[in-house]
Amino acid sequence: EDSLELNVTGNVILEGFIGGFGLKNITINATGSIIILKDTTISSRQVASGADHWAGLSTADSGNITLTANSIEVGQSANILAHADNGFAAGNITLTAEDRYDRSWGFLTIENFRWIETDAAIDFAMDSRITGNDINVGATAVTLKSAALDSVDFSTPTRAVLFGDTDGD
Repeated sequence: EDSLELNVTGNVILEGFIGGFGLKNITINATGSIIILKDTTISSRQVASGADHWAGLSTADSGNITLTANSIEVGQSANILAHADNGFAAGNITLTAEDRYDRSWGFLTIENFRWIETDAAIDFAMDSRITGNDINVGATAVTLKSAALDSVDFSTPTRAVLFGDTDGD
């Protein structure tokens, strides 16, 4: 029984066929996006050599497939397969999109601090198929910003004045 665990800093683009030949558990973690291109198949199914992973009879239990990234795109007619038949157990599929921004603001130190946001998404294109025992799909985006002002004393009187043309006239 073989397993694949891929940890990538950045994006992952998957194309073609991933699985077969005893590969059971597939885990892909990316700090950016995971993009599964059109007509790509990721399969943890155990079928006879050369058999169709969509319709072939199972020869053993299927493994689990786990994909984690900031965003996941499943392309048109792409397949993520972990189902089983013939008395064997199906595997689980977990797709998780997570994006987190957690920073403390220091006076004048983080550019665009006010406008920074997080975005986590999972997108399934037309005709994409996912099969398995338990299929979990979840997206979580968390933006935490805090201002730690205890190092700067803002209670003293202001002794400088700044003028500017804020409305552009």
